[in-house]
Amino acid sequence: MRILKKIIFRMNNLFLVVGIFLGFFGHLYFDAYIDKMNDKKNYIIEHYLGKPIFEVDGKTWTTTSLPLNSQIDFDNLESNIYSARKSLYEQAALKVALANDLGKQNSYDEVRNISDLIKIVHPEEAEVKKYYDETLQKYGDVVFAGQSFEVLKNQLSLQMLNKKISDISTAKLIEYVNKKRIKVLIENPVQEVISSDISKFPTRGNLKSNITLIHVFDYEDPKSTESNVRIESLAKKFSNQIKFVNIPIAKSVSGMGAAFAKGAFCAQEIGNKEYFEYHNRIILMSIEKLKANYNSSVVQIAQSLNLVTPKFLNCLKSDKTNEFVLDSRNNFISSPQFHGTSSIYINRKLIHTSLNELEYALKKQMY
Repeated sequence: MRILKKIIFRMNNLFLVVGIFLGFFGHLYFDAYIDKMNDKKNYIIEHYLGKPIFEVDGKTWTTTSLPLNSQIDFDNLESNIYSARKSLYEQAALKVALANDLGKQNSYDEVRNISDLIKIVHPEEAEVKKYYDETLQKYGDVVFAGQSFEVLKNQLSLQMLNKKISDISTAKLIEYVNKKRIKVLIENPVQEVISSDISKFPTRGNLKSNITLIHVFDYEDPKSTESNVRIESLAKKFSNQIKFVNIPIAKSVSGMGAAFAKGAFCAQEIGNKEYFEYHNRIILMSIEKLKANYNSSVVQIAQSLNLVTPKFLNCLKSDKTNEFVLDSRNNFISSPQFHGTSSIYINRKLIHTSLNELEYALKKQMY
């Protein structure tokens, strides 16, 4: 009996130690997970949800919710700023790398110019004269405004010297980057916006929201079906905060995706509510079942929703419907910002994050 009690006592102590151990590492794992999700949240908020920049008539506009043309202008401005910063950082990094090569690690502040760190042979006068003559022959007297070589030779010599420094610096920078000695640690904050017209597609949620979630999908694509189910969940959770736009396109103009996209268009012609009833019915059905006889399935689904009217049936056969489906497909497929189905955009920018991370960021931002 005494032995049994000892065994039980030791087992209890063991379980206690294991519990403490698991709790400690579980806490560390949870903290790391939360840190990762918060990093993603901050990225999503900055790149997709945007920062407030001005208010008009009580509505706040952000860096990602501007009217399309203004958004493009803003992104061009941000891209130019990024390019200027990147160039400055690269030149500073190059100076440091070249100084290291020359053993000047302790005197970075004394390095004023790249030319102080690169051995450059000044161009000979004959080399400068050759450049002058060749340029004159190629472009005529107008290129130097009639000025003689004697007048211009010092200026041309300096110009050729700077060109040599620039060429060598560029080559060195490429070499160091390829050898991973230099790495610029800033990312381009700008991502091109998708410029296709989205006003003609089904919309729900808060139509005045600064946040627009666009889902481009194909009813024939299994990945699109999975995304549609998740988007439906997000639409229910954030219907008061986000504007949701559904854009069904078809990879083929004659297959299952096109048939259901035509049905979607015709349901939308009846009403926005009718479209989403039709859409939600489709995404709950298996693709295999829908594929069996998709043209009949379109009518059967519409019939189950009391949508089969002469207007709906005529719409399915109309040239207008075929043109809409074809134009929608071509407009997106031809866009360089389109990355296939299923694609999800926030404020016209393709998201590079999971839907779980997106939902986490949205919750933190809005609640």
